[in-house]
This record gives sequence, structure tokens and C-alpha cells, in this order.
Amino acid sequence: DLAAQAWASAPIVEAARSLGLSPRPSGGKPTSWQANCPGTNHWLMVHAGTGEWGCGWCKRKGGVDELQRFVEERRLQSRRRSRS
Repeated sequence: DLAAQAWASAPIVEAARSLGLSPRPSGGKPTSWQANCPGTNHWLMVHAGTGEWGCGWCKRKGGVDELQRFVEERRLQSRRRSRS
């Protein structure tokens, strides 16, 4: 979808991509994307137009900075579990 691809360079989509979350258009509005929620088997919603993301399962949301912190927290948790 060309309209969705126009939003592929939005900062929140780029952040999700650089964090390895594999963002992809959700099939709704061109600004609506979804990405893998780190360390889980579900996805989170990414809104390219507002620059925000949210995960209803994890009860977390925010902008680019919050997404980066969230991913880092999950990676630290994963490392701690793998050492146990």
C-alpha cells in the first residue's frame, strides 16, 4: 500500500525498525502500524501520525523515548532469565 509506505519513515516506525521490532502496516489507516512486542508472542500498535505506540497486553505506551526504554527493559529481563 503506497499510502502506508509513505509513513514508513515516520520516527516511531523507524525507531521500531531499528530496535528489531519488525513494524508493518496493520491494514487499517495508512498511519496505523503494528510491531512485535519485545520478549512476547504478541504485537503492539504503532501510530505513525502521532508518533506514539501502545501495548494493551503490557499496559505500556508512549513515544520514541518510551519505546526505547521499554525494549531495553525487556532485553535486560530476558538476559536475567537466561542467566538463572
